[in-house]
Amino acid sequence: MKPSLKILSAAWHFFAVLRITFFLTLTLGAALLISGRDHGIFVVMLSFILGYASTFYRCRNCHKHVAHIDTFWIAFAHPFATRCIHCSHPIRRPRDE
Repeated sequence: MKPSLKILSAAWHFFAVLRITFFLTLTLGAALLISGRDHGIFVVMLSFILGYASTFYRCRNCHKHVAHIDTFWIAFAHPFATRCIHCSHPIRRPRDE
């Protein structure tokens, strides 16, 4: 395996773990809020930070952030995107080519 492909694969695993952690902390925070614990809001805010961080990988086609769009100073981040929001290139796990 090429060194650059190893880096891409490691980055893919890192961002996949961030997406999974986003989902788990969001669920945990919602459960805490439903059960009446006030500190659940901090867990929900942490999950949004993790979800935002999970969108910072770049498309292999256009080299822009995959799930980011900045329009009129509004940032939109989609942690479960399946296509690049700029060029519609499918987001796939890096494999040997």
